[in-house]
Amino acid sequence: MILHTVNQSPLQNQTLRSCLRLIKPGSTLLLIENGVYGALAESTASAEVLTALDKVSIYALEPDLKARSLLNKLLPGIQLAGYDTFVDLVEGHSTVQNWI
Repeated sequence: MILHTVNQSPLQNQTLRSCLRLIKPGSTLLLIENGVYGALAESTASAEVLTALDKVSIYALEPDLKARSLLNKLLPGIQLAGYDTFVDLVEGHSTVQNWI
């Protein structure tokens, strides 16, 4: 399966929404950098993210959430990932698709 990474905020562009439209069931999405804003309950993409959780695993990079003081604002079902989990996800997937 494919690991998708999104580093752009859904407030800035449509990258996260494009990824969510095209991601295949069983894939994994990792939100990094400003992409972690897509994991928030009040995000402009929260409805799409919640729908995607039925078919894909979604992680948000914990250090990026902490840097933005967002840890307590996550949608239910979003998994936290440290740098070690990030490495494990990259190693555990045959392909990494960066959405920039």
